[in-house]
Order: sequence, then C-alpha cells, then structure tokens
Amino acid sequence: MIFQTFIFRLSCCLLLGSVGVASAGERTIQERLSAKDIDYWFFKPLTHPDVPVVKDGDSWCRNEIDRFILAKQEALGIVPAPRADARTLIRRAYFDLIGLPPEFEEVQAFREAFAKDPDAAFEQLIDELLKSPRYGERWGRHWLDLARYGDSNGYKADEYRPHMWRYRDWVIGALNADMPYDQFVRWQIAGDEVAPENPDAVTATGFLRLWPYESNQRDAPKQWGIILEDITDVSGSLFLGLSMGCAKCHDHKFDPILQDDYFRLQAFFSGIYPDDSIVAATPEEKKVHAESLARWEESTAALRKERDGLLAQGLKNAEVNAVKKFSPELQSLYNKPGAELTPLEVQHKFLIQRQVDIEQEKVATKLKDAAKARYEAIEAELKKLAALKPKPLTPVYAVRDVGPVAPAAYIPDDDEKRSFSPGFLSILDPGQAKVSREGVKAGNSSGRRTALADWLTRPDNQITTRVMVNRLWHYHFGSGIVATGNDFGKQGTAPTHPELLDWLAQRFVKEGWSLKRMQKLIMTSAVWQQASLVEPGDAASRNDPGNQLIWRQSIRRLEAEQIRDATLQSGLELDSTMGGAGFDGEAVLRRSIYQKLMKNPRTLFLNTFDGPDGFNSCACRDVSTTAPQALVMLNNEFLNRRAQRIAGLALTEKTDEGSIDRAFQLVLGREPSGEEVSQAREFLDQVRAGLSKNKGPVTPPAPAPKIQTTAFKTFPASPYSSGSAVNIQPNSLFEKVEVNGLPRNEGGSFTVQAVLSLDSLYPDASVRTIASRWRSSPELSADSYGWSLGITSVKSKYSPGNLIVQLTGQDNAGNPHYEVIPSGIHLPEQAAFYVAAVIETGSTDGGTVTFYAHNLSDPGAQMESVIVPHPFTGPIQVPERRLFLGGRDEDGHLFDGSIARFALHDHALKAEELLTGTSPAADALVDLNFKNDQLPPQLVRAAPGSGTAPSLKKSDPRLAALIDLSLALLNSNEFLYID
Repeated sequence: MIFQTFIFRLSCCLLLGSVGVASAGERTIQERLSAKDIDYWFFKPLTHPDVPVVKDGDSWCRNEIDRFILAKQEALGIVPAPRADARTLIRRAYFDLIGLPPEFEEVQAFREAFAKDPDAAFEQLIDELLKSPRYGERWGRHWLDLARYGDSNGYKADEYRPHMWRYRDWVIGALNADMPYDQFVRWQIAGDEVAPENPDAVTATGFLRLWPYESNQRDAPKQWGIILEDITDVSGSLFLGLSMGCAKCHDHKFDPILQDDYFRLQAFFSGIYPDDSIVAATPEEKKVHAESLARWEESTAALRKERDGLLAQGLKNAEVNAVKKFSPELQSLYNKPGAELTPLEVQHKFLIQRQVDIEQEKVATKLKDAAKARYEAIEAELKKLAALKPKPLTPVYAVRDVGPVAPAAYIPDDDEKRSFSPGFLSILDPGQAKVSREGVKAGNSSGRRTALADWLTRPDNQITTRVMVNRLWHYHFGSGIVATGNDFGKQGTAPTHPELLDWLAQRFVKEGWSLKRMQKLIMTSAVWQQASLVEPGDAASRNDPGNQLIWRQSIRRLEAEQIRDATLQSGLELDSTMGGAGFDGEAVLRRSIYQKLMKNPRTLFLNTFDGPDGFNSCACRDVSTTAPQALVMLNNEFLNRRAQRIAGLALTEKTDEGSIDRAFQLVLGREPSGEEVSQAREFLDQVRAGLSKNKGPVTPPAPAPKIQTTAFKTFPASPYSSGSAVNIQPNSLFEKVEVNGLPRNEGGSFTVQAVLSLDSLYPDASVRTIASRWRSSPELSADSYGWSLGITSVKSKYSPGNLIVQLTGQDNAGNPHYEVIPSGIHLPEQAAFYVAAVIETGSTDGGTVTFYAHNLSDPGAQMESVIVPHPFTGPIQVPERRLFLGGRDEDGHLFDGSIARFALHDHALKAEELLTGTSPAADALVDLNFKNDQLPPQLVRAAPGSGTAPSLKKSDPRLAALIDLSLALLNSNEFLYID
C-alpha cells in the first residue's frame, strides 16, 4: 500500500514519538521534504508479513526463513542446492561463529554424529560454538569494523592510545555474554548516564572516543568540530544505516535527509566531554582505593611537597610556552576563570589543556645540577614507599557530559548562526526530541544521549532493527538482504527479500534482542546449510546468475585476521590468552583481534588482505586478488615459520605417507585423496633430490667442546637446592641449556629465581646471563621483545657484578623500548647465592622489578631486596622465543659458573611465596633441581657456539620438503576460502 504523504507522516509520528499539529517551523520542514520521494520503503513502519506458503516446503524448509527464500525461487522455477556435507558444514560454522578452523579430530567426530542424526548433530555444534569464548573474539571483530576501532590517534603522528583496548575487551565480553542488543547500543551511546556506577557501562562509552585526534592542532574549535562530525557520521552509518555525512553541507541529494537532520543528530552528542580521569570501578572500589591512597599521600606528603616545589617553575613555564602557541582568542579562553566558561568553551579548553599536559610531562627531564640530583633522591625515597601506594584503578577512555546544559549544535560558517536542538530524522519526527533528565542517573548530565539511545532501541523502531538483522545476514551469507549495510538509502541497493527483512526485524525483538538466538535461527535454516559447489540449473542460470535469491551458498575468502589465525591454528600453536593491551608485530602467537591496531600504518595482514582503514565505519570488507597477497603467503617470515611448525609436527610420522596425511589433517582438516598422496610423494621426492644435488651435506657435525669440563659439580646444600649443580661455562659441555616446552607464556608479570655461583666476569661490558627469553637486537620492534636476568661485567657502566634485568617491550608511550634495570646489588665471585627478580608491567606509568639476593655462603648474611621502577606497560615477550639458562637466543653473553636451582612463575610472587619464603609457591612454569648429576627431562643441551637455532630448512631434506608441502597447502584455495 502506498501511503499518502500526510497519512505516512502521521503514522511515523505516532510510532516514533511525535504527536500533535505541526508548527510553522515544522511545516517548513515538511515543505522541504515534499519535494523528495518520502514514500521510501526504509522509512515506513515494519510490515507484518505472513510466512509464505510454498510447494516444496515440507521436504526442503527447516524454518520460516526458508519459506521466504523458497517462495521467490519457486516463482522463477529455481531449485535450491542440496545440503552441504558434514565437513563443509562444520568448517563453515566454525569460521562463521568463532573465526577459526576445526581441528581434524573435531571434523571426524562431527562427521560420525552427523551420519547418525544430522539435525541433532548440527544443532549441538551450533550451541557449542555459540558458548565458546572464541565467539566474542570473532563477532567482536565485526563490531570493531563498524565502530572504526583503532589503538591510535590517526593523522601523521598516530600516537598510541594505551587504554583503548579496554573498549575492545568490553565488546568481546558483551558479545560472549549475549548482551541484548538494545542494552549493547544503550551503553555505548549513554552508559555513563544510564548506569554511571557500572564499570562496564562506562567502559562501553569508549565507542564515542574512537575519533581521530591531532595532538598538535592549534585550532581547538575546528578540531572539536571534526570530533563531533566523526561521531555523527559513524552513528548515522552504524545505527541508522544512512549516509548522514552527505547532509552535512546541504539537504541530501538523494535521500529525504535534511541538513537540519544532520545537526539535530549531532546535538545529541554536543555535550560530551572526554574526561581522562574516568576509571572503571564500582563505588566501593573507589572508596577503598581513595582510603588507601590517602594513607600513602599522608606518609609521603613532605617528599611530594618538596618534589612539587622543584617542578613548580618548570611546570608554569611549560604551560606558558604551550598556551602561547594558540591564537590570542584561545589564549584568553584558556586563562578565563572556570566559572566564567561556557560549556562549549570548557570543551575547547580541554583540547588546549591536553597540549599543556604533554609539555608539562617533560619538565622533570629538564632539571639540572642540584635540582636534578635532589629530584632523583626524592624519587628514590618515594620508590621505597611504593608498596604503600595502591595500584591505580583501571583507566578507560570514556565520556561524560560537560554539564546538565549542553552546547547547541551549529552549522559551521553559517551566517545565520542557527542552532539545533536534538531531534530525529524529520521524515519520521519533525519535532524536537523529548529530552528529560528524570531517568538519567548521572547527576551532572544533560540526558541527551539517553534520549537518543531510548529512541534507537524502541522495539518499533524500523531503522535500528532492520539495520542490525541485515548485518547478521551479511556476515553469514557474504551479502546482506540489503547489500550496502551502511546505506539503506536510494544510492544503496534495494532489499532482495524485503518481507523477510521485516519478519527478521520483528523476530529479533521477540527473541529479546539476542544476537545468538537470531544466529542460531539463521544457521539452522536450509538456506544457510546449502552446498556452494553446485552446477546451476537452467532456471537459476537464466533468472538469477548472481545468486541474489540464494539458491546456493556463496564461496567466501577468509578475512585478514582469519587467515593469520588459521595458520596458527593449523600448527596447533595459537595462544588462546584473552584480553589485555594489544601486541606489536606478527611474531606473537595470539589471535589477531588482540594485535595493536594502529591506524597508520595497518598491520601486514590487514594491509594486504583488505582490512578496514580504522577511520570509517566498515560494513563490508573489500575482497581483492593482488600480487602482494601471493607474495606474502609465499615469502613472508610469519607464514614460513608456520609452515616449519606444521612440517615439524608432520615429521613425527615415520613414513612419507603418514607425514602427508598429517599435513593435510593439520591444514585442511581432512585426509588427502589417493591422487593427492601420489602427487605429494612425487613433490617430496623432487624437493629432496634438488637439495641433495645442490647443497651437499646439510647437517654438519656439532663442534667438539674446546674445554672439557665436568658437566656437574658439587654445590653447597641449602633448603632451596640439592647438593648438585649444572656447570655452565663458555665453550664447555653445557655452554647453555634450553628449557624445552613452556606450558604457557609467562605474561606481563612473572618471577625468576635461581640458586647459583658465579666463577668469573667478562673483561669487557658483556653480561653474564643467568636466564633469558630474549634475542638482543639493534632494531627495536615487537620481534625483539624479551627479558634477561644477568650480572654485569668489568667495564659495565652499571659497575661490575650488578644483578640486572634487561627488558625490551612496549613502554608507557606505546613504543618499543629497551632498558637495563639495575638492582645495585652486587654479587661476588665464587659465592653461592639465591637471586630473584619479580617483574611486573604496569597499566599506565610502567611497573617495577623487585630484586632479591641472599648470600648463602655467609651464615650471617641477610636477604637484600630493592624495588626499581621501569616504564614498560605492554608485552615483553615473544612466545616463539626460546628460554635458556646460561645465555641468550644468540651467541655471546654467556654465564660462567654453576646453577643449582631455577624456577619461573607466571605471576608476581610475594616475599613469602619465594623459594626462600615461608609458603613457597608450587605452581611454577619451570622448577629445575639438578639431582643425581643429570639434566631434568625438560632441559636440552645447546651446542657450543650454536647461537640461534639454524633454519629448519637446512637441517633435513625430508623436513625441508615437508615445509614446502605445508606452505603449498597454506596457499591453497581450499585453505583460504569457505565453501
């Protein structure tokens, strides 16, 4: 039915909250809309379609969705594809719901269950995958695309935002918990207003902090305008499915969206204030923290007052120098008393203040002479009291309102200086939005964003519900019912199944806004379970060659993150650790969603395989085929390492046929066919023949030790070690030893302990390395991250015999950084010692290393301990890096002495939990005691002078051939595509 203009407007007003006679101003709006095609399907209320009756419904259809699909196919004589086989279905389901491939054993188990009862097996599979914590990681990636997520500011400088990841983790957690979509939206738009005491709700408003930011922009009003435009544009695309940005400068040329509508939408956000002091904590947590902090402040008041006095003039000078870079008008604004500032001026001053803060952070580094010496002495005294200071509450990037009165929205450069109050699309409701502070729990907030959230999540809002169910359809079929998910306007595509879209939108609300229930409904349909590799019938070829009526499933290439994660899963090396600050580089073996996502430049896989740009809402990723993609898959070190890993696992099979089977199982989740086995055997033979012909011997014998020393020696017995120690000396039988197979990564906070005796120091500045997971590299990058516990030598600038920790990792500015952490505890030669380092990375300002040392050769010696701060906040390990005793993952910096005990824990131990404590911790990753003059099974000898492990490709022709086979499988279409 085609609505008459008046009837349609009136029905929309009744549905979405505007009742009454239009004012003169509203009539003007209606006149402006009358010239446009306002009878457009997207703005009409939801219809209530009956489920179609179809001829073949009972034999093919599995739920109501199928009847909508089949009705259109039958009308054109199209026959849908049959159900896909079990392996195809489990692989498709895994990638759709958790973004990872199933392991071979999981495929086999499902095939057996599917053969007995297909429907029950498939439903059980879907239920299990929806419960998996991996679900939130996969679907969180979809939402982060839409929300234009990034861990940096953008622009040329692209500074790191060290706490942005908390929003990412919130999204993952909310989706795993199946948070109702209406609440999911409300918290991101107005969590601080509707639930200010809930840390999760406050964290959710990080959505509004994903704007680009230029840290040296001197035009604060202009930058604030850009921020509001970004929020308005992405909100229009994400929640409304409309290109609202096209109405920024004039009425939309194609859709019934007025320029007024753009700024009416912007007015909902015009009161936001990005308060960087916001923390995600409950009132009780804040109270406890405040009490503890007050005690620390009282005990350190004198020291801090003196320190502040040393910095006072420098801080003032830095403020003056920063502010004078702005225009005279903005300088005057900055210097205004706070009570005289308008809400808009408060927002502009925030941007100026950020640049002042940046300059003031550098003041301490500019102190000189006596002031510098005294400042460092005070800092040292404060560090001794660090244990009294409570750890900071969890900081988040969130927003609050600037106050109960929000600035109006204005059109930039508008001579009339018209202001706009909050309002919805005029075609739906030309009046002002009803904004009330009655339901707003945040006392100093305007309530504008709550009003918008209430409207967006109304059950009868045809905009929000249609847009979201269309997104679900898109992610499960490769294309939405409306293919342009962020543009439901006339420049977008028309819906292929409008009745089904409305039916799904209403079902969505009936299912309690549950994404998981809707996904199960979609995936248990016959249309989703169709095969993709089928020959089209005559009717399909003639009437629907593009498969818009979905008579078969679509073949889809894996997305960038899926490719990276699937290669790790194929080698059974994917680290399932969830959450936390993003990691740098490709070497870390965690899921790609936890990779630090800088906007400039993007990561290797995102850049190569059509990842989002991080600046705009991305509803549909491009799918390109380019030469760089092939080059990355064949030549990139990350992929070659994965191929080496897969080949190493396949090599454990004794025969070529067994190795080929295992490689296929790992990469493709199936066994090879007879023809494939034959081709693979021929390939392996060719590779081996080529290596033998061209390279000659490939495994040189290990060099004999230059010094024949005793492998083990007697060690002074103590409660912490046996009477035996491994003798670790350069160029000896045990130059260094490698710990074979850590059960998990030690994480950001861990404890290293050793009982040892040092025989000698290097005559130069080299370090006697006790233990390390590090390969010191002149180039700072994520691949060089690691740690080392050692003792300085004769020419060290830290003085000889100093117990130190060397760290390379992510500092509090988000950059790769290397630093030596000296303890000031000096270990003499030829003395038995217990040593420990408790390493903790911080969340904002860095962390600490707590050193312990006890001279076991001196009965009267007391335990020494010292706490030393460091700037590291992010990861300091590369999971691939090997753990050594007596050296590093390279040549040089070797230990000289004996080690009687070594322990590594994946958390920070308290003093009483150390080996020397009253309640030693028993949950060590590694705990080695050298009894009976034997290496524990967990240790392997590293050959003298071996340095880093030689390339696997050079060590064994059979292994080299399997590496090439594994790489070929990783490059196959079967691996890279979902059918």
